[in-house]
Amino acid sequence: MADITQIFKGTQIALPSFAAIKLNASTWVIDEKLDENRVDGVHKPFSDPEQQPSNWTAKYLCHDHDFPHTEAFMRVYCQGPDEGTEFLLPEVRAQQANPHFEKWEATARRKFRQNGCESVPLLLGCGQSVQGDHGPVPGGYITYLVLKKVPGQILTPDIFWSMERPKRDLLRQKFRAAYEEMSSCGWAPVGEHITKIIWDQASASLWITGFRGSYPVDGKWTDDVLTYYNLINPPASDVWKTLDEWEW
Repeated sequence: MADITQIFKGTQIALPSFAAIKLNASTWVIDEKLDENRVDGVHKPFSDPEQQPSNWTAKYLCHDHDFPHTEAFMRVYCQGPDEGTEFLLPEVRAQQANPHFEKWEATARRKFRQNGCESVPLLLGCGQSVQGDHGPVPGGYITYLVLKKVPGQILTPDIFWSMERPKRDLLRQKFRAAYEEMSSCGWAPVGEHITKIIWDQASASLWITGFRGSYPVDGKWTDDVLTYYNLINPPASDVWKTLDEWEW
């Protein structure tokens, strides 16, 4: 399969089926590259596989080859070369290859689909492969994730706090239900913030997104979660005893 140096508008990427999570094989056509980030790592051993020192990632808008009206987002992760080795011969870079590394986001997304979690965008396709002879790190990992494009918009503080109190309370209620369902699967996004929420005002539907960084959670709810996601504001005074004193 193609790494991010080989993916362009019109590129077709075929992903396998996963019977364990009831995911059929599918082919996705790239429509547009939305962002790309390349981080080359320092060459040193890491005992924690999540601390893979190099990581190239890109996000694309795409559609299903067989069902063109099905729009989705594709996230591609691939191993990048260690810092200072970018222009060495491919056979030298190949010595850095880690073909079995997988981002926690991939683990989390499969868990969400397996559990039928409706609080995050649905996983429509996934795949794990290795780079070819001309990849950034020949033999290094490539991970593909395809997520359903949901309606609505990314929530911001300006949008949220411009709502009337009843609408804010409804959104908080929806968020708590979504968060509890999501976290019951054992995962949450790193960097909790209001912009991790997609809100569709027309249907009063809500999804939690932004799992590029993911971490395990125990699934327990406390109202402190509302503060992490900026859905309540601290009081003007630094002296307060309960969250009831915060701005709701």
